[in-house]
Amino acid sequence: MAQDKNNLFVGLGEEVDPIQSYEAAKTSLSKHPQPWQVAHAVRLALRSMISHGPPISQNDARCLLYSFRAVHSGFAWINEQTLKFEKIAREAYRAADISTNLPDLSEDRALSVYPCGNVAWAAGNDAKHGSSRTFEEALAVYSFENKHADRRYLVESYFFDNTSSQVFDEASSIFFVELNDPSTLSESVIRAENSFVNMLTNDGRDWSFWREWYQSFLKGKPLDWELQRRVALVDNAIWEAGPQATAEEIEKICAKYRLETRIEELEAELRDANGDRHGIGGNMPPEMLDDASIRQELIIVWQPLEDLKQEIANEAHDATRLRKIIDALVTALKQGFAWCLKKGNLIVDTAIKWAIPAGGTGYLTLNPDKLEAVIEAAKRLLNAL
Repeated sequence: MAQDKNNLFVGLGEEVDPIQSYEAAKTSLSKHPQPWQVAHAVRLALRSMISHGPPISQNDARCLLYSFRAVHSGFAWINEQTLKFEKIAREAYRAADISTNLPDLSEDRALSVYPCGNVAWAAGNDAKHGSSRTFEEALAVYSFENKHADRRYLVESYFFDNTSSQVFDEASSIFFVELNDPSTLSESVIRAENSFVNMLTNDGRDWSFWREWYQSFLKGKPLDWELQRRVALVDNAIWEAGPQATAEEIEKICAKYRLETRIEELEAELRDANGDRHGIGGNMPPEMLDDASIRQELIIVWQPLEDLKQEIANEAHDATRLRKIIDALVTALKQGFAWCLKKGNLIVDTAIKWAIPAGGTGYLTLNPDKLEAVIEAAKRLLNAL
């Protein structure tokens, strides 16, 4: 929602020391309920993450991973304020804290981890202390070419968030506001932000999820909570195994989530085409037709889709079974095309309703994208296993 920028940055003229302004901001921050303190800490830490340079050692990469994990745990706790997510935040804080003492860290690496780790502390232990420390340490790492301007921007950003928060009921809503206002960013911060995103793209390790995750907050369009929730629930032993093991696990989670989403989208399309039917694999099979050959050729799509839903519902996936299901879906799509070419002039009242909308032209012929999307998502899950 639109905000009047003239009213956002109060009391921060050019002559004002950002550290003095910070004291006013810290006092303001301490007056918020815990979820809002953690939310502000998450956004401050996200802004400070651009201080992370390219990892030049395995322990550097581990520090970066634990920074992401700590900030993510704070966001997760805001969305689900339970003992389970408090524990997750405490584990994330411990990992971040330990990582700052690892050998062979590049210069100032630990300094970059501190504000992120304190987000997890705010969520899992003490919101007032953790959020204040996040603020202090974010200021400490905001030291690019123009230290005064960049630190001033960090404080201004807090006041921006604080003003924006007054129109929201839930702390999680603040994340649907863009993280930064480009019109007030200094060139040094813009360069650092671009460099950070490029580093996540070009480092050679798999940071693809975290790049997408970070950019989603920049845009004020966070990734779906259910996907983020599943990432937060990754077992502590996998996080401790390091960036590669964590990336592989997250890729499986993302692949499964996308497949579930593609199936839901296909089901929605088929429900629309089939009136009041209750989705693929429901209690009602495809409508029976007088034309047995039509029924036989098109019914083949239902069973592999039901098999696919059952397979991804299992905690452990069978790659061989998944491959067979994919082959069956590809066959169904091909046969659907062949049937629709042969029966393209079929009148509506003799059509299979889930496959043939008004006009008598095949659903899969006109709209193959949904089934193809399911197939591609299933292939991605197979590759991740």
